[in-house]
Amino acid sequence: MSQSRNGFLLLLLWLCVHIVLFEYFVWLDWEAGIERGVGLVCLALYSGLIFKNREKIRSGLTCMPAKHWQRVCVTLAVALLVVWTFGTGVQSWMKAAHDDFIPGDMGRSTFQSFRALQTGQSPYGQRVLVDFEPLLQMKKLNEEKPFCFQGEGVRTYSALARYWQTLDARLFENMVPKVSDDERCEVERRMLASLGLKYGPAMLTMYVPFIWMWGKGGIFAANLFYLILFGLLAFFCGPQIGRANFWVAACCMLMLLGPSHIRNQGLIASANDLLPLGWAMMGYFLLNKKQTWLFGAFCLSLSFSAKFLPGLFFIPFLLRTNLKTILVFTGLVFLWFAPFWFWDAQGLWNNLVVFMLHRPSDSTALAHYLSPTMVTIIQALTGVGLVGFALKTSLQHKDPHIDWLFVLLGMCALLLAGKIFHNNYMLWVQVVCAFAVLTWLTQEAPAQKE
Repeated sequence: MSQSRNGFLLLLLWLCVHIVLFEYFVWLDWEAGIERGVGLVCLALYSGLIFKNREKIRSGLTCMPAKHWQRVCVTLAVALLVVWTFGTGVQSWMKAAHDDFIPGDMGRSTFQSFRALQTGQSPYGQRVLVDFEPLLQMKKLNEEKPFCFQGEGVRTYSALARYWQTLDARLFENMVPKVSDDERCEVERRMLASLGLKYGPAMLTMYVPFIWMWGKGGIFAANLFYLILFGLLAFFCGPQIGRANFWVAACCMLMLLGPSHIRNQGLIASANDLLPLGWAMMGYFLLNKKQTWLFGAFCLSLSFSAKFLPGLFFIPFLLRTNLKTILVFTGLVFLWFAPFWFWDAQGLWNNLVVFMLHRPSDSTALAHYLSPTMVTIIQALTGVGLVGFALKTSLQHKDPHIDWLFVLLGMCALLLAGKIFHNNYMLWVQVVCAFAVLTWLTQEAPAQKE
């Protein structure tokens, strides 16, 4: 009796530590890059600790009896989290439709990209503005580097509002100042040539039917729909949570829905990371069976063509398949990007590659507080380490336990070395961590060959 009670209390303590560890990044956000870096290190160590002791944890949870009142309480807690999450999505959907406003730059730029297509403009074009944050930064730099700009640009916020409402190409010249050829203005030239959509064509395509039907509320309708879709697909295609021990299933559901990042980022702040992450995970599950390799390649192509990350962490698993599957993936990615490449290749390159490589750091990331030389060294070491870990994991182990450890630790390492670390990226880690723990606690690790 006492042993059962102690096990239940230890489980509650574990879940509390898990949620606190993820909420730490909500409490410490801007102006806290160093603290957030420490938090990522702690999160990586925490994940490694669970992985190392997974057999003991699984044995303990499997052997722990569940009393009736415990089942009722835990089931009620999971049900409340499901209702809370669903209700948050519906509320954001209704609010965006009623207020005619989308909170968060990710949802706004997606909606404006849809409108750009309606006006016959490429959302990645060099002469279109769907992401106004770089432009507002240039307004501040106008005072610091007046020699860079020929014409003031963004003279008033009302001028920006007029363009934002119409996307009239004739107003673009009055909105965006021309940049001098002075070599000191290279950063400004790059940023003012990168005012289009920062996500891939598949991302926009997946939102189009929802925006078409519900306008700005369609952004949240889509996020809610895909959250439900991926939940159902994961239940049937992934580790069978329905067949897991009660405590293991409950633990993983609470890990998935307990922290607030899915609600705050995906269903309130309009972050679109649920879509590429969901398709990437579906691709991984399908690649685990030879009969569904091509479907896995299709899902991975959707993920990568929507957003390069987090899908990039799952692409190495294509190496376990055959040449046909890899060619299908490559061909589908090409088909997604080809129309916009032919439409405005330079604009596509500027927004999807140049901007990401040269965007400045901000105070959410550890790199913001380090010297450029140190940042370069850390990023180089991280890149080499991740490539080596990816090749070893995909070609040598063929073990889902190691696979999820690679993805989870890889995400932590990348965020630690990155120039920005916004909380929409924590949504990746929250979901991946829950599925990693589910895999570690429900599946036997395959025996490694000597």
